[in-house]
Amino acid sequence: DYQIQQKMFSARNKLANTNLSVKEIAASLGYEDQHYFSFMFKKRCGMSPTQYRKKVRAEYAAREAKKPK
Repeated sequence: DYQIQQKMFSARNKLANTNLSVKEIAASLGYEDQHYFSFMFKKRCGMSPTQYRKKVRAEYAAREAKKPK
C-alpha cells in the first residue's frame, strides 16, 4: 500500500509538471498496462490521470492570471 501511495504521488507530480503521456508515466512507474494504471490512479485520486492533469493546469493558469504584472 505504501508503494502504491508513493507511485501515485510520483504520478501526480509527473502529470502536473511534465508533458509525458499517461502511457509514458505508467511505464516509468512500473505499470506495463496503461489502463490498469489509470484504474488505480482513479481509484486513489478520484479522477482519471488526464482529468487530474487538466484540473491542475487550469488551477495553475488561474493563479498566474491573478498575479500582478
